[in-house]
Amino acid sequence: MGATMLSLSTFESHTSYTKQAWSIHSIKRQIPKHVFTIRLQYVHIDIVGPLPPSEGFHYCLTCVNRFSKWPDAYPLVDISASSVASTFYTGWVSRFGLPLRITKDQGTQFEASLFENLTKFLGTARHRTSPFPAAGNGQVERLHRQLKAAIRSHSTSQWCTVLPTILLGFRTAWKEDLQATTEEMLYGTPIRLHGNF
Repeated sequence: MGATMLSLSTFESHTSYTKQAWSIHSIKRQIPKHVFTIRLQYVHIDIVGPLPPSEGFHYCLTCVNRFSKWPDAYPLVDISASSVASTFYTGWVSRFGLPLRITKDQGTQFEASLFENLTKFLGTARHRTSPFPAAGNGQVERLHRQLKAAIRSHSTSQWCTVLPTILLGFRTAWKEDLQATTEEMLYGTPIRLHGNF
């Protein structure tokens, strides 16, 4: 016949070896997942912009609580480390208290010694995402996409004026993964809206 025939036992041993080799290569390192079951103890932060100028603002500091998915955005004139640290403290920390952990990207605002000193002063652990892909900070990246789309659908020159309404819409929208709204997750009950009886 000319062609070499493999015996059934040889074929089975090669098949067994191949399966073992693939199973060894497919074992993935288990990355421990941090499960936070207390509201506001883990926050994702980032900066979105530049946006069209509105009342002198060009950027927003965005924050998303990991547990409740509560979104917040604070307009910024510039993205210097001092502006970002001050806005985070006066906007988030003064309202919700100290988070145990902050996830941020590697932007210079978050790597600056001022922001580093603020997180040390607050006693907050910092978790830095890799620069690419942006999915490492996916909680806040989703907010950026939604925020930009909402700003485009309103008068982009007045986005600072409509920002509270946009955020109210995000907070009161039903989340399938939570089986609740973000405001219900944060406050424990729905907030009263126009049209509610």
